[in-house]
Amino acid sequence: MSGRCFTRFCGLLATSALILPAIAEYPHQPIEPESAFRTSSDLVLINARVLDGRGHPLNGLEAERFHLFEGGVEQKLVAFNQGDVPVSIVLVFDNSNSMKGLLGRSREAVSLLLKAANSEDEFALVEFSERPSLALNWTGDPSLVYDYLTRAEPHGTTALLDAIVLGGSVARRAHNPRRVLVVISDGGDNHSRYGFAAVEKYLLEAGVEVYAVDILNDFPQPAWTADGPLVLAGICWAGGGESVQIERYTNLAGVIEQVAREIRSQYILSYQPSTLGRPGKYHRVNLKVSPPPGMGRVYVSWRHGYYEPRD
Repeated sequence: MSGRCFTRFCGLLATSALILPAIAEYPHQPIEPESAFRTSSDLVLINARVLDGRGHPLNGLEAERFHLFEGGVEQKLVAFNQGDVPVSIVLVFDNSNSMKGLLGRSREAVSLLLKAANSEDEFALVEFSERPSLALNWTGDPSLVYDYLTRAEPHGTTALLDAIVLGGSVARRAHNPRRVLVVISDGGDNHSRYGFAAVEKYLLEAGVEVYAVDILNDFPQPAWTADGPLVLAGICWAGGGESVQIERYTNLAGVIEQVAREIRSQYILSYQPSTLGRPGKYHRVNLKVSPPPGMGRVYVSWRHGYYEPRD
């Protein structure tokens, strides 16, 4: 098995069928987040990543190559951006008992990610075991995040989905328009109140991207633990993010460098929909990208839709 395994579900409708049976034991809880949809200007922002055939970010594409559809009707883009803009990152760090023996790799992954930051980025830290907590509120000093994690000791059960909900709530209070959750975990969940479907809906409403660094345990997960790779891959797919698996012999620096590049190579497409008028309705969005001349197939992931705000 390859040391670097990228779990890509972008554009595959079969993902839900794979994931939901694995986590059906978790109850669904209603979540009422503040929508990231901009009601003041009626603009919808869709994040997108474009990869070449080797899985590398494809930068510098013109707006004319992007074709965005809602309800089968192509939408006119009113804004188009790409580049290393400031990012607000919530690190969601697994500190449960299942991470014993994995904290060293987890801390190293965080350290490498923090080193890729630019001076205008900001960070917050959510840690979790049987329940999540906000360990560190927004700061522009990445060293505070790492210093806190050097004191972390694994304990308790694992409430991964609950931690993602808390991370999304923290992200809504960020200062930068680009808001990303980066989950560092072995992917198991045996203590969450929220179910997958509720968390997926929450992320779509909040407009938060999720990337996951899945630190694979050297020993099999207990039978009562949900299938981590499926859970994390599904959560990331919902918001157009990425789930990456880290094995014992994985080139950790190379993988984290790739994650950092992908976070910073997003295209942001804005449009003004003409189909509003049903608060709470889910609007599905489709995206097609025309590759440059001479280039083969490109791979595209994006935020697949949004919920119309109720107020």
